[in-house]
Amino acid sequence: MKRIVQVIVAAALLTMLLSCSSYRHQQWRNTRTSQEDNEHYSLRFIESDDEGWFWDPQQANDSMRLIRGKLENRKTLVVVFVHGWHHSAECCDQNVEGFRNTLQQLSGMVKGFDVVGIYVGWRGRSLAGWLDYFTFWGRKSAAERVGQNDLKEFLARLHDMYVEYRPDVCVQNQQPGCQQASGTPKNFMGLVSMGHSFGAQVLLRAVSGSMEDRLQHLNPVPAYLRTAQPATPDPSVQHSLIGVGDLMVLINPAAEASQYHRLHMLARGLTYSEFQSPVMLVVSSENDWARHRLFTIGRYLGEVFTGKPRKEDDIERVVERQALGVFPGHITHQLNPVDPKMELENQPVARIPDKCPCKDGERVEWLKWKSTPQVTKPNSLVPNDPKLRTFDFSGDVVFNGVELSPLTAKDIIDDKRWKDHAPALPYQPLIVATTSHSIIEKHSGIFTDPFLHFLVPYIAYIEEKSLMNITENVKVRQESERAIQRSKQ
Repeated sequence: MKRIVQVIVAAALLTMLLSCSSYRHQQWRNTRTSQEDNEHYSLRFIESDDEGWFWDPQQANDSMRLIRGKLENRKTLVVVFVHGWHHSAECCDQNVEGFRNTLQQLSGMVKGFDVVGIYVGWRGRSLAGWLDYFTFWGRKSAAERVGQNDLKEFLARLHDMYVEYRPDVCVQNQQPGCQQASGTPKNFMGLVSMGHSFGAQVLLRAVSGSMEDRLQHLNPVPAYLRTAQPATPDPSVQHSLIGVGDLMVLINPAAEASQYHRLHMLARGLTYSEFQSPVMLVVSSENDWARHRLFTIGRYLGEVFTGKPRKEDDIERVVERQALGVFPGHITHQLNPVDPKMELENQPVARIPDKCPCKDGERVEWLKWKSTPQVTKPNSLVPNDPKLRTFDFSGDVVFNGVELSPLTAKDIIDDKRWKDHAPALPYQPLIVATTSHSIIEKHSGIFTDPFLHFLVPYIAYIEEKSLMNITENVKVRQESERAIQRSKQ
């Protein structure tokens, strides 16, 4: 045991020394390769250094001009992706290729929309080869800085543009220039952000404060963490929570559960309108050993090296050491194949042509199911579905053989697997789901056919529901505001 501790300490010290190097600390995209436009989507790259300063702020400015130009002519869906550990904005990076494929699939689902993708690159790899696995602390710290500096401002400005084009969002923002419900209609703007691993940490760090502010405004009961328990929701007052954009998707987030804990407590103390859609979806693979084991070891060693005092409170200690999506008290859903016998395998696919030559050829690693499912269920929604207007995306949802299932109070009582988990609420806006290894493989196998075949229609129908319920959401949010003001009198 002593020998193991010595090895871990030595590795940690080596990491602290080596992760200060400038290996791969550079801007990867030039003017020619940072802009991609085709018949399906437009893609732009924004790159940040280790301190969170954009390498070239013009990338951000050009992206904003592109989006506004699109919105002047047509409905537009903007999708932001922040990559995680071991990745970058380099040409032919597997995350770049996976995001491009995702945009192409989305363009086929959101009819009548222009699709704009924003790929946020930072130094996810700071050492060569297998040594990069020893850079946990250095890369996590860098991710936090990236989320706190220029990207935070960019996302705030992007959200301001979103508010400007969304009268239903304006109700809870009331900022100058935003379009009121009675104003001249503008083209609809949808906004989705996605982050993987430390990229999810980047997003959470950038936006959690503003989401907490909104929930604190709606919920009069404080969520002081040491004694926090969700308030009992008042069924007579329905709320419709606004997120940072329409939906944020955090995939295998390498962020402490403590960063989400206040959001969880505040959100569970409210009753939600039937027009509410999820504003955050956390998806955590059950066989992601990096987050289930290494993350906790890394957090524990970090406490040792920084001399943090022992946390006497059991919950405080656990949420600081476990990752979001691993801590059971936050998990409300499962994401599984309808056919439990499904298994993934690598079946490379052709690259979408662009301006980047790839030394590994024109095929991309891609995970698909080995066989055709024998157990099936119909999709929960179809185009022009009359039940979409009040569909509960936090309820039971099936798309293309993948099912999102809410945990019930009965599940938690009857099944030992779900002890200490949280039962789902109707129309809840924040969802934390554990997912099968047949959907997402370990930590980095996120671009898979089954996951995207679920996620793409899930996003597309949420956008369609938001578009058809603008007037209804304005009314719900106005009444919610009146109820809040009455409670203060």
